[in-house]
Amino acid sequence: MDPVRLAEQTVDRAQLQALIARALETPAYASEWEGVDLDDWESLPLLTKERLVEASSGADPFGGRLAVDPAELAYVFVAAGPLYMPFTAADLTAMAKSYAHAFTNAGLTDADLVDQTTMYNWVIAATVITEGLRMVGCGVVPGGVGRTELHLDTIRALGVTGIVAFPTFLEHLLRQADAAGIELPLRKAVLMGELSNPNLERHFEDAYGLVAREFYGTADVGVVASECAAGQGMHLRSDLVIEFIDPATAVAALPEPGHPMELVVSDLSRRAMPIVRLRTGDLVDSVFRDACRCGDDQPRIARIVGRSTEITKIKGMFLVPSTITRALASASLDCAFQVIIQRRPGGQDDPRLALASPKPANALAIEEAIERAARMKIPLEWDAVIAENSPLVLDLRDEAVGSR
Repeated sequence: MDPVRLAEQTVDRAQLQALIARALETPAYASEWEGVDLDDWESLPLLTKERLVEASSGADPFGGRLAVDPAELAYVFVAAGPLYMPFTAADLTAMAKSYAHAFTNAGLTDADLVDQTTMYNWVIAATVITEGLRMVGCGVVPGGVGRTELHLDTIRALGVTGIVAFPTFLEHLLRQADAAGIELPLRKAVLMGELSNPNLERHFEDAYGLVAREFYGTADVGVVASECAAGQGMHLRSDLVIEFIDPATAVAALPEPGHPMELVVSDLSRRAMPIVRLRTGDLVDSVFRDACRCGDDQPRIARIVGRSTEITKIKGMFLVPSTITRALASASLDCAFQVIIQRRPGGQDDPRLALASPKPANALAIEEAIERAARMKIPLEWDAVIAENSPLVLDLRDEAVGSR
């Protein structure tokens, strides 16, 4: 083995070379890497979500990054943008294994019946989470998003012991159960997908008797880090290439308290669409290298502390401001806008779209276009006053998920 030292990892050079070779078979990477020293990993251009979305809007829905014959595809998921995400059967199985590992870390076993509460249509999350749960041996209740009362009735009727959920939805669900005097059999929670209160897990344990553990991942590579029973941070996956960069300069740097750095990920195994040096936009400010009580010697990261770009997550879904721009243009509206996100007292995200325009005759069509583009309903506010150079996304969430 010829090792390459990258951030907190030692990576087999042959694995990196194989990934580079796969990527070079695609027109997009071949063009972007022209003239680059391929023997110097850190000289490879960083990839962004914006570039992926922009490229997929052309004639090729995969943006020139499809690396297999279309006949090999088992799934194509559609993320906000739109971004078309191809997977072979082996790709999905490999990603599902990362979720299975995270669920085992979190304490789920084949004795658990689990309510899976993320969205099943179009996006990858629910499909790959369900596959991961089945690899662990869990029984799965495919609840999906919304319909709080049905979730509560089903959890109680079936004796559901585990749940996979966004923190805000779980908090909402538990508050509704409290208000209705419903005693739930839930004992374990696996949390994901949102910025969270640092005391979140203790809150769920103290207030509701739930053992809660968190994992962090992206739709492109699956789970990146997951928390074990020790609850001392999320262990980084050993089969991904994980780097940290200064979000302003893109120079490699390790995170420290008060100096958060951005995670960059590469997938060593995905074939349908190679993912090489993808900027996640997610920031961490701590890496733990001391021994964990669970015996796993992989470095650990603390919670995600913020986003480096204006792409943000609402109700666990990415919102890309450029999709709002395109939706407005499709409805022949050209005006300044700002997405404003607050958090309701019950813990749910509450977005709205402020528009510096009088309400036009086709306001309903514009609202529908925004909903299609964002994959969620966002109320519109007309005649808004938006200062010059205002951010496209104003995030006012105080992260107080655990407050009561």
